Amino acid sequence: MKTTQKKQFFVPEGGSRRQQIADYYREAILCGDIPPGARLPANGELACSLGVGVGSVQWAMNSLVTQGLITRCSSQGTIVNQHKTALETIGLFFYSSGFYGANAFNRHLITEVGKECASRGLNLKVHLENLSNPSVEPIYEGYRRKAFQAAIILGMHASIDRKVERLPFPWSAIAGSRKGKNHFETAAGEAVRRLAEGRVVYLDAGQAKNRTYRHALLRRALCRGDLDFVPERDAYYSEEVIPPGGVDVHHRIGYELMLRLWNEPGERPKALIAYPDDLVPGILLALPALGISVPRDLKLFLHSNAEAPILCPVDCVFIENRIADFARHMIDDCLAQCAGETSPKFALQYRIREHHFQYPQQGGKQ
Repeated sequence: MKTTQKKQFFVPEGGSRRQQIADYYREAILCGDIPPGARLPANGELACSLGVGVGSVQWAMNSLVTQGLITRCSSQGTIVNQHKTALETIGLFFYSSGFYGANAFNRHLITEVGKECASRGLNLKVHLENLSNPSVEPIYEGYRRKAFQAAIILGMHASIDRKVERLPFPWSAIAGSRKGKNHFETAAGEAVRRLAEGRVVYLDAGQAKNRTYRHALLRRALCRGDLDFVPERDAYYSEEVIPPGGVDVHHRIGYELMLRLWNEPGERPKALIAYPDDLVPGILLALPALGISVPRDLKLFLHSNAEAPILCPVDCVFIENRIADFARHMIDDCLAQCAGETSPKFALQYRIREHHFQYPQQGGKQ
């Protein structure tokens, strides 16, 4: 196949050169000028003919791989795929280690993805629940068997983040370096600044190395108020501290974090922000054990998913997101990639809702 020369290829108003390379080959593939099965020039050869760096060509080809338009084969080079303009089948995959795949968020997310697929006439296939091995090969193997055209990946390990980005077919996830950020902390900061005062503590089940961005967001959201923000130490749990009636690992983490927070020497907080919502049952179990009165002793600001309501026997503020928004975005993302279009931006919205617990009246009908 002849390669367009540099002087005919780039135009000043076309954006960066790497983007123009990606746009040119995307349009040529989608309109049939470059047919399925055709072999594209090697990156070095293409860079030389266009007068650009190999890095620009590499970026453009990675973009086409992500959109499922081409596949890199070690033996055959870069091959144009049999592209489809309509998405018919989505594969749903888990990366989890026992408890994570069974949490409330994932269960409701699966339900919402199923509803969204059904409403659009898409076929959803669920694969490899509790896939604890951090490898992309099982997903790639399913694609080679033509079990699905695009994949939704949940609970993704950071160790395979970059490998997933190089998968030669459309995929989407709510975690990963190319996806949007979670702005729960911004919404929580606004709610706390409006409704609380004094010392604020943030209980977070994440590891310290993954919390810098989240804590920075929360600190910026609180900085305009007269609030003393204290991020809690790393979450952990032990066999010695087990909440009554709770066996879920996040329940244990929430329970132990509350015990440690309230019993350590020093000033106790006036408000508590807790994330994710899996921590909430453990925190609620710890309140009577510690003799904490809410909201007299402590105001609670808790993350919640709107489709997974929490039975909360105290007054609190829920910062809610809708799991349906996650499901809709991931499917829109897969559809856009299959059509060779730019993936839509995802801006997660939160709703602040004050929860007032009403005790059952005494003497009512049994």
